[in-house]
Amino acid sequence: MEQKKILSFALLSYLLDNKTKKHIGMDLSDVFIPMVEHTLYLTAKDGLNKGSIELIERKFNEEYSFPIPSSIVQNILKRIAQKYNSDCFKIFSDHHFTFEGTNFSELEWKSDKETNNLAELDSEYDQFLIDQNISPDKKVCIFDFISNHSLEMSKVFMGEDCSKEYIGEQFQIAALFINYACSIDKYNEIIKGIYIGSFIAAYIGKSRTVNNQNGFEFILDTSFLLSLLGFNSELSYKRCKKVLDICLEQKFNLTVLNVTINETK
Repeated sequence: MEQKKILSFALLSYLLDNKTKKHIGMDLSDVFIPMVEHTLYLTAKDGLNKGSIELIERKFNEEYSFPIPSSIVQNILKRIAQKYNSDCFKIFSDHHFTFEGTNFSELEWKSDKETNNLAELDSEYDQFLIDQNISPDKKVCIFDFISNHSLEMSKVFMGEDCSKEYIGEQFQIAALFINYACSIDKYNEIIKGIYIGSFIAAYIGKSRTVNNQNGFEFILDTSFLLSLLGFNSELSYKRCKKVLDICLEQKFNLTVLNVTINETK
């Protein structure tokens, strides 16, 4: 998976946390406002201070490696224009824009931090392979595993061993490392951030009326349920509530395992 897309997932999780600290009942598209603002900054940096909104959409996709619907981009741009009182940034009825003099680069410092986090996680992966006497040639991208195996990842966050399901298969080594890394708080937070960010990106990129034809399943673990019931921090409640809202709107199948029911009694 592209490094840019992984970085984008990590940024989305950070922005979700940042927004939920300040707002209750926000629209999920709020999370994307800083990313669109940063896209405007990059567009201006390329010398494009006016043009079609499609320029911004293409630049967003280029920078973050996933598309968002035009209707959402247009809505966010209108809100940005209101935020700056249309002095520096203007949107017109023919879907064109002009702006000057405004610096939308607030995400740069965070991008650097998340880039360093991902590099540290990857370095830890390399060391794990050495410690386990596994050839570097057998290294499989852990980010592909995180993004494409949501059911298995939910089990990992419940403390289960997901590698047993991949014995002899391509992803077994990635699963082994995920099990190890999630036992370390620092790496667990990085991995969980990518996991949540991939959900947000998938959600915003599809129609909210999509039916769950592929039968996606989201397992609610003990910690998740306790957070929804308000037994953990307020931030934890808001984050879990937003993820649950996404699952419900995407019509995911929600599952609570018997072990979780017993643990919450």
